[in-house]
Parts: sequence; structure tokens; C-alpha cells
Amino acid sequence: MKPLLLPALLSCTQLAAAQFQTLGKLKEAFPPAIVFDHSAELLSFQPAQPPDVLTATTNNIKDMPFEQCLTLDIKQPGANLYAVNMVFKEKNQWKVGDAGLVAFYCRTLDTQNRFEASSLILQYKPDYADWRGHLQTDLFITKEWKLVILPFEVTIEAADTPESVLQFFFGGVDPHTIQIADLHVLNYGKKFSKDQLPQSESYYPGMEPNAPWRKTAKEQIEKHRKANLKLTIKDAQGNPVSDAKVHARLTRHQFGFGAAVRTPLLVSPQIPAEERRKYSDILTRTCSKITPTNAMKWRLYPGFKKFMPSLIDWCEEYDMTLRGHLFIWPGFERLPDGYDLYKTDAAAFRKDLVDHIEEFANLYPDAFSEWDVMNEPYTEYDFMDLLGKDVVVEWFETARNANPGYLNYINDYGILSDNNTEHRNVYHDWIQYLIDHVAPLDGIGFQGHYRTAMPPEMILERIDRYAKFGKKMQITEFDFDHPDSALQARFFEDFMILIYSHPQMSALINWIYVEDDFRPAAALYRKDFTPTAMGLVWERLLTKEWHTEKRLTSNARGSVKLRGFKGIYTLSIEHNGKTSEQTITLSQDGKQELTLP
Repeated sequence: MKPLLLPALLSCTQLAAAQFQTLGKLKEAFPPAIVFDHSAELLSFQPAQPPDVLTATTNNIKDMPFEQCLTLDIKQPGANLYAVNMVFKEKNQWKVGDAGLVAFYCRTLDTQNRFEASSLILQYKPDYADWRGHLQTDLFITKEWKLVILPFEVTIEAADTPESVLQFFFGGVDPHTIQIADLHVLNYGKKFSKDQLPQSESYYPGMEPNAPWRKTAKEQIEKHRKANLKLTIKDAQGNPVSDAKVHARLTRHQFGFGAAVRTPLLVSPQIPAEERRKYSDILTRTCSKITPTNAMKWRLYPGFKKFMPSLIDWCEEYDMTLRGHLFIWPGFERLPDGYDLYKTDAAAFRKDLVDHIEEFANLYPDAFSEWDVMNEPYTEYDFMDLLGKDVVVEWFETARNANPGYLNYINDYGILSDNNTEHRNVYHDWIQYLIDHVAPLDGIGFQGHYRTAMPPEMILERIDRYAKFGKKMQITEFDFDHPDSALQARFFEDFMILIYSHPQMSALINWIYVEDDFRPAAALYRKDFTPTAMGLVWERLLTKEWHTEKRLTSNARGSVKLRGFKGIYTLSIEHNGKTSEQTITLSQDGKQELTLP
């Protein structure tokens, strides 16, 4: 998992726009304790990059609360997110618990992005090597001047770091020209909390109720996620049963709506039974597929293996599909603690990797439906550098031979959620390489760790590029870490609709199903197992809008017709005062016969 960033188009809320059309009015309403004014420094900015990459000029502006702005012409953004940047530093005067905000005016003059919005990354943090900071987000900048207001709370103790750094990054996107003015960082100490400060409202193209992509998605869901069934009911003598009352209810989606589970929380006897029950309830209410978050990673498995038999039993009890994550994570730091064979004997190390795949593929030979054979090859490539590119084909061949019952997946982050074109190209090239070398690759995984919303059509364009390979695809590790719960709910619903509507998508796995300490805001359920705003969307779609429950009566030929979402159904059939229950699977249009006991 990586700290990921992605674009959101910002516009002020109606309240903020009415009250704070200018930075001056904002400071009047919320007087800061300390002001870091970078406006003059902004106007004198000189790029470190050559002119064919980035140019900066100062322009006069009329009819705005400022008289001048900086114009940045990003001609060659490059493939790296952080290759083109602008940096401002200031004396660190922050303490944990302080609230502050970054505010500036900006607009797009020109862009090659078809949504007519340019993109940048903004980061504010202590001036140290760690990527974590006070504020980190991506912005889509529209062609109208906007006052951008970004509040934050200081949660990092950095008293020994003398400076804070405000950074803008312009790489990894389409060429564009933007203007920025009146750049300030405002420190409120503890006079106001972050929640009390105004904030720009996130907006992304395609969130509109009448956005064209929605009609297509609805049609695709109707076409690909539902099926028709003619069900004929007969008695023990083979005669049609008329006037039977049939209650058909979908109990498990065929599509892999699911969760990465914290294995001990679900099955460890050290966890109170009531807590385990509540966790089980929120999983079984909606999920049809799970993956153990860390339990099957090579270096972590020893600490989890005692829980795996119970997890497998739980999956069998609740008809839950289990996916394996992962066989090979090809970075040296991902190996078991103390393992250093790669330093002394490359050939023996190569064999060890094959042995590891063979062992893990058969630890629980019938439990899993699929495995991530290779994970994150863009950033984790130590093994390939040491052993050669062809070793990856060997891993997939080994996985297939070790257990032909599993589907073999490749998996990576940032493909649908990041602005790194190089990353997307490298992932595409690895898939093409495996196909060209006839490796048994069955599916393509996209992690999908989001921090801000992005246009659904942009996500769809990226999906369709990989769909051309003709493989199954799935979202293996979705989460959306954002402080605005309303935006989370809105984007999460759009994302679910988009993924469910794509005919080659087979699953959507939520990575932070229950609140944790790493990214608590990204969870679908809180620690007490109550749903968050995203959790409410998840439950509404899966238990109501994408749910089938019908009451039917058989005709004189003993038949009923059912159209519903694909999956496992429980049928309760009442006839002559007796009720029987049966289970059927609706996976495609067809006919089935049932015999009453």
C-alpha cells in the first residue's frame, strides 16, 4: 500500500463563496494568530527546470482582490508526479493540535485535459524526509478564478524540525498553464478547530445527476449483472405444482463485493465473542468475497497462520469466496525478517521463490479462488533486477502448475487513482510482456487507494485501456481517505456504480472495511461496527438497490419467472400448508426444475 493522491476539482461551498469571496474577508471572520504571506515570494518564483519544461511570468490582473499573479506554463510535465515543482519554506511555529489553512487564488488558462481543468498536488508538512504532513491533496483547477481554502490540523510532532515546507507539484499530467495569486498559510493555534474553519468544496466532473456516463452504466448493470430464470416446481411424482407461493431472496451476489479482513478480529478466541459476531454480521450482510489483509504475505504469515483454519471454516460456513494476497512482492524489504539468501546465492534465491509459491499455493489447496502472483512491480523490482525479467514468467507458470484451481492475478496501486503516466505504462508493459510470453495470467488487479475524488469517465478510460487485454479485472484494495464525509459518500457511490457496470470487472474489495489507526477516515465501518457515510452507501446499494427479493406464484404448469441480480438465492416455497427451503444459483439466463420434498 502506498500514500496515494488523486485529483479533485475544487470550488468553494455556497456559504464560503458568499462569506469569503476574498482572502481579506476570510481573515476578518477568522483572525489568524500567525500569518505566513508567500505572495511576494510567489511572484518572484524562478523555476529550477529549463524553459522548455517550465516557465514562470508575472502578470497584472484587473477586477480581482489582488493586482498581480504568477503564470506557470508547464510544457513538459513528465511522467513523474514530483518532477516539476514549486517550494516555499517558513519557520516552523506549529504544535500538535493547532489548526491552520492554506489559501490562494488560482485558475487554469489552458490545458490539454479534456475536462478543461489542470491538475496539481499540494503538500504542506515539516521540512523532513517523511512524506507525511499536515495537508496533502490533489486539485483540479478550473478556468474561473477561485479562492481555494484548505484547512488542516497538525497531528505530527516536529519541534526539532526548524522549518515547514509548502510544495506544489505539477508533474505526471497533461501540459497546462495555470495562474496562482495571494498565497498564504494561516496559523490559528487552538483558537479554532479544523472543523470550525471554512473549506473549499470538492467537485469532480461527472458527479452531476444527469452526467452521461450514468445512463450507460445503468444499462450495463441491467445487461450484465442480471439474468432471467424460468423455474418449474414439481412434486415427488414429477407432476407440476400450481399455486405454490415462492419467496425468492438474493443472499450472495455473484459479483465479488467484499472486504480485506483483519483475521484475528474475526476469528481469534482472544477477541470477545460479541465483537467477533458484530464483525461477522457486517461482512455477511453484504460481502460475497474476502481477502486476509496481511495474513498470507510471506514475511507476516508466521504470525497469522494459527488463525487461517478458522478463517477458512468461516468462509465455508457463509459461502464466502476467499482471494489470496500475495505470492511474490518483489522487493528485498518484503522478504521475511533476517532472510538474506539473495545477497549470497542468486540461483538458490530464485529456487527459493519457486519453492515459496509452490508451498503457499498448497497450504490450503481448496480454500482460495485466486492469488496475486506478483504485486506492485512498478516500485518493487529488486528481484527482477537481480534475476532477470523472465523470472516473472516463471512465477506465473509455477503458480499454475502448483495449483491449477486458482486464477492468477497481477496487482498494482495507482493505476486508476494516480496521475503517474509512467506507472500506468509500466504496468501495461508488464501485462503485455506476460501475455507475449504465454504466461498463465488470468486477471488484472487495481488497488484503488484514493485521497480525493476524480471524474468517473477518467477512471473508465483507464480501465478500458487494460480491458483490451481481455482478462478478468477487479478492484483489489479500494479505500477513499478524505475528511469530507459527504464527498466520500458521493464519490464512493459513483465508483461502485462504475465498477459494477463494467462487464470485465469481477470484484470490488474494500481495504479498510473497519476503522483502523492508519487511515481511520477511509473506513466503511467504525470501531463499534456502525456504518460511516460510505458504509451507508455500501449497505443501501447491496441490500436495496442491487438486491432482488420477489414473491411469486406458480402457474398451472408449475412455473414462475424470475429476473434478478446474479448470485445465490434462497427460495422459500409454500404449498398445501407445508414450507420448504431450497438454494439455487442464478448465473445466466436459463431454466431450472425443483422438486418439493
